[in-house]
Amino acid sequence: MKTFLKATAQVLLLSVLLTPIQLTGQEIEVWATDSALCCGSTTQLFASSGDDTTGTYTFSWSSDPQTPGWPTTEQNPVVNPGATTVYTVTVSDGSTFEQESLTIEVYYPPVNDLGGDITSCIYDSVVLTANIADMEYHWSNGSLDRSIKVGCTGIGIEVKQVWLEIICEAGCIGRDTVQLTFDYSECFYSVEEQKENPNISVYPNPSNGLVMVKVKDAGENIQIAIYNLQGQRLLSRYRHLSHWGNYEEQIDISAYPKGIYLLRVVNDREVYQEKILVE
Repeated sequence: MKTFLKATAQVLLLSVLLTPIQLTGQEIEVWATDSALCCGSTTQLFASSGDDTTGTYTFSWSSDPQTPGWPTTEQNPVVNPGATTVYTVTVSDGSTFEQESLTIEVYYPPVNDLGGDITSCIYDSVVLTANIADMEYHWSNGSLDRSIKVGCTGIGIEVKQVWLEIICEAGCIGRDTVQLTFDYSECFYSVEEQKENPNISVYPNPSNGLVMVKVKDAGENIQIAIYNLQGQRLLSRYRHLSHWGNYEEQIDISAYPKGIYLLRVVNDREVYQEKILVE
């Protein structure tokens, strides 16, 4: 029994040696799971001799530009090209060989830059705009526009993380995130930066803590509030007027330490804030 098996093996081996595989002229097929990629993505390469039923073949892949660690003898390697690359496979039967190539196109995500983090007054809004035009946009608030306006409740200090994804025609995504901080400290303008309002007068400023507030055409509802630099509301007055007209009231904050405070006036048509100094 053992002698018969050895003899059979020798006959089969001799048959293979006497019948060499001929690759010459055979079509080598190459393809990839994805022939166009965003940078950082992977794809798998495939190669076939066109006649996988006869003999044993070896495969050797090379690339241009050169892939670190290559060439490789894997038949179906997974690759992660950093740039558009031409991959060439050499298929051999031990005596003859054939070659075939394919190109993997690599695209780069848009350079998305929302700029640095932003700190703004709690009563203001921040407009964010994508730095690249004519793209597809996806903001964290669901907007698909190139620009969005972000604000806060105006009640207290708020910190928001806003992200934007810019998608190019090839489907590659560039993402950036910016932090928005809405803080009372940004509402305190210098004397030169005070926003004048002809309808609202606050005087004297600086004062000893007694401040007169006059509002022209105040409407039917008015609120006056005083805040310290930490954003704490120290005083709040709400008035419902019987008719549309002027309004004036003296505010007394002399019991508080000397320093800078924020006066906020809200009526039916506007919000006004001014820095006041108590000496």
